[in-house]
Amino acid sequence: MLDCRGDKCVGPVLPQVIIDKGKGLAYPAGMESRIRKKVPFRIRLAGKIIGKYLSLGRKMDSFCRRCENRYYTRTWRDELDEESVRLLSLNADLKGTKTGKRCFVLGNGPSLKTENLGLLSKEDVFTVNQAARNPQFSLLKPVCHFWADPAFFVIDENQAEDRELINVMNSINTPGNKPLCFFPVVEKGFVKRFQLDETLRVRYFYSTKLITPDFSGEFDYTMRCPGFHGVVLWAIALAIYMGYSEIYVLGIDTTSLMVNMKSYLGQNDETDYAYGITANEQKRLSKMVRRQSLVTQADSFIQSLLEYEILGRYCEARGIKLVNCSSITLVDTLPRMSLADVLANHSQPQQTVS
Repeated sequence: MLDCRGDKCVGPVLPQVIIDKGKGLAYPAGMESRIRKKVPFRIRLAGKIIGKYLSLGRKMDSFCRRCENRYYTRTWRDELDEESVRLLSLNADLKGTKTGKRCFVLGNGPSLKTENLGLLSKEDVFTVNQAARNPQFSLLKPVCHFWADPAFFVIDENQAEDRELINVMNSINTPGNKPLCFFPVVEKGFVKRFQLDETLRVRYFYSTKLITPDFSGEFDYTMRCPGFHGVVLWAIALAIYMGYSEIYVLGIDTTSLMVNMKSYLGQNDETDYAYGITANEQKRLSKMVRRQSLVTQADSFIQSLLEYEILGRYCEARGIKLVNCSSITLVDTLPRMSLADVLANHSQPQQTVS
């Protein structure tokens, strides 16, 4: 404090603190009241500064979320033609149609061989990729089927292995059941080229940006959705969009990296999938896997594990039960139950492995 009582300020002059035995610290007369008047003001000032800081943080967070939503909702239309936008809009009739119900999403891992899929004949089931090769497929009544891997759409009609794949795509329909069959909308030319839309109930989806760990938006299959490294994850996202409150996943052994290494060596066999491998399919797999480096495939494998964790947290935050029922699996970030316990409807999911 400066002493400015004269012509010049000659300070600093510090307030004298009086030490009174039994009373502790005390200030000279008049000083204490002036301090008391200033303290609340300073506290209020500090509160305002902190409040503005926190408000700015909330505004920045809100701004970032708006930018993310804008990315997913506004700009995507500029990337597609009018026909693609129209095709995506058809998925609006699926939103929330299964609220409160349960479904089963089936991968194609070899652990599926140990399950009696006939037990799911009256359940809502999602299947993926070449599930039609499974000898138990005819026991199911899938509501939706997914094709997502771009490798499936690189076809040479002159090659027997590629023609066989087209036949498998057309085999998704079974007597008395025609599931909605989802393809990437950017592959609608492929669908028309092989006239798949004449035999299948074709629907489309669109993804260009991979899901991020902090994703908190809504899955909307009428527009651009976050993408994944595994087709089962897309099927789970669709189940969320449709409103299912319980989603049970089977056959996600997630051994794709090991399978790809065997494909690279031309050594695929029936132990790799939930179905047998023909000579043509083994040839196609060996050819397909060489289009990407093993480093890229290893990274994709790791990312798919992380994406299961992301969807697990996403579902937990929204009260959706996402449970891994695979008897053998590398996905350790989801609660576990056996299929028998789920169908008996009396068990609770085990705790997630930490």
